[in-house]
This record gives sequence, structure tokens and C-alpha cells, in this order.
Amino acid sequence: MNPVEFCRELETYLCRKNDGHLIRIVGPVFEQVCGWAVQGVPIKIAQRGIDRYFDRQRSASRPPMGARRRPVRIEFCEADILDAFDEWRRAVGLSASALARDAASASAMSATSSAEHDAAADTRSASADSRAAGSPPEDEAPGFESASAIPARGANQDEGSGEGSRASRGMRERDADPHVAVGDGADRVDRGASVEAGLLAERTASPSNIGVSSSSSGRDADAGEGDGAAARRRAPLLTHIDRAMARLTQRRVDSAIGPALGETIDGVLRDLDTMRASARGARGDARHALIERLAAVDRTLIEAARAAIGSTTMWDELRAEAGHELEPFRTRLSPEALRAATEAALDRLVRERWRLPSVRLDE
Repeated sequence: MNPVEFCRELETYLCRKNDGHLIRIVGPVFEQVCGWAVQGVPIKIAQRGIDRYFDRQRSASRPPMGARRRPVRIEFCEADILDAFDEWRRAVGLSASALARDAASASAMSATSSAEHDAAADTRSASADSRAAGSPPEDEAPGFESASAIPARGANQDEGSGEGSRASRGMRERDADPHVAVGDGADRVDRGASVEAGLLAERTASPSNIGVSSSSSGRDADAGEGDGAAARRRAPLLTHIDRAMARLTQRRVDSAIGPALGETIDGVLRDLDTMRASARGARGDARHALIERLAAVDRTLIEAARAAIGSTTMWDELRAEAGHELEPFRTRLSPEALRAATEAALDRLVRERWRLPSVRLDE
């Protein structure tokens, strides 16, 4: 999905959330939203961020009887969208620093291949112009030429080569913009496509822009994974376990849960109840051991949830959705990293399918 389509999709979704009130995404806001698309924010993750903002606004205050709530603009939802994107990126195992390194490598390779292509094009153009100017074939010895013919041929060759180089450069510049109409209407340029191309060129020129919001200077590529993550207040283990047990208990009574997954949930609840006694006040190695046990229990729960999806059609839909979410990152990740991210994205979608909580504790 290109940035223009991304903006139109969010515009339509926001219109539905605003009860039919349409607020167009234009001007600086268009550039801001295009920045989210360039970063690789999946459309469903952006919509989830919008939902969070609306849920918070509706729970915070209610309008007077008979009064309509003022429509929400897309820029008001930026913090929630980027937070949802950070959570999704951690869930699928995408590191901002790794993405930046992969993008830098890809940009360097692209620049090298582009330079080699241009040099080869100039060489072919100069050779063609030299043959057209009357230079001798390769099997003729240049030593039999007269001294007066050499300067004349050299002058013609330089002149032809210059014209050929200028012609080839003109062709490359024309071909670089596919939206320019060649012929009588060559001055007509599609405005929307030009804006999109300019934004993409500006934002992808430097790999350091990946993972950085265009309007929030305080977020850098490693804000959620380096010192910022360490500086965040640690969630109490006991609170986390209590929340997970409460949500699992709610899911256990759901009739959609099959017997196999239900038995796994019962076993997870027993494990969590055992860990709950030692979670209060755990520090150091004891806390680290509990976190590792939570991760192992969460893995058991996800494997049971995967096995509970027996429909091949549903698996195909989940894989297609995971591939769609990771589409912007295919060129930035190695094959091994892409496979790992795809499996992590599938785990997240399976968790959402059964509405299971995250038992592991991410710190």
C-alpha cells in the first residue's frame, strides 16, 4: 500500500469513527500520515491506535444531552498510533536499530548498482556515437590512419559523445519520473503522484528516518528498546499475573474454546496460581526466573492456540494478513529475520483470534 492509499484508508476509517464527519487529510497532515506509511505502520495497527484515542475520549467525558461531540482530527491520534506500532514491532521481533542497519545496507547497494548502471549507459552511448562519427572497426589497426585524420576524428567523436551523453542524461531524467506525459502534454504532471514521489524520495534518502516520527522529535529509532526501555518503571509481577489469570478465566467459560485449548488454559491457570505466591517482592535472580517461567507458559498457551485452529482456510487468511503487515519490511530484513518476524506475527494474530492475554512479561 503506497502512502496515498494509506492516507485515504485512514481518512475513510476516521470518517466512520466520527459518525460520518469527513475531515480530509491534506497539507502538512498529509505529509505526517505519509511518514507513518514510510515507517511501515500497518493499516490495522494505525486503526487500532485511532480506536484507543476514541475509547479514551469517550470514557473521559460525555457531551451534554443533545450535543454532538466534536470530530477528531487524525493528528490527535498520532501518539496512540505510534504506541500501537511500537507494541506491534516488539511483538513481531522487529528491532528499530536492525531495521536502520538493513535499510542502510540496502541503500548502499542500490546506490552502487545505480552508479554502475549510469556508467554503463554512458559508455554504451559514447561507443554508439563514436561508431556513428566514422571511427574504424576494432579489427583495423589505428596506426595506418593519417596524422590529419586523427584530430578531425577525435573532434567529431568528442562532439558526438557530448551530444550522446546529454541525450542519454535527458532520457534518464525523463524516465525517472513515470508521471510526466511525453509529447504535447509533457508539461502536465499528476499533482498527487508528484507529491507522493517527493515524499518518498525525501524520507527514504536517509535510512536514519526509519522508525522516526516526522513530527515527534523526541522519538528516535531505539527509544523503545535501549535506555528508554530500561528507564521504564517495571510492572509488578503480581499485578501482571493477576490480570492474566482474570482474562484467562473469562476466556475459559467461552463456548468457542475447544476442549483441548480449555485444558491448556486450566494448566496455565494452575501454573500462574503457583507462581503468584512467590511473585510478591521478587527481586534479582528470583524475578528473572519467574519471568522466564512466564515466557515458557506463554509459549505453551500459544502452541495450544495454534493447534486449536484446524481450518486450513483460516490459516491461509492469517498467513496472508501476516504477510500484508510485514510487506513494508521485506526489503529491509534478511530472509531469516523475515521468517522469524512472520512466525511472531502469526502468534500475535492467533492470540487475537482467541482473545488470549499475553502471559509473558515484556520489560
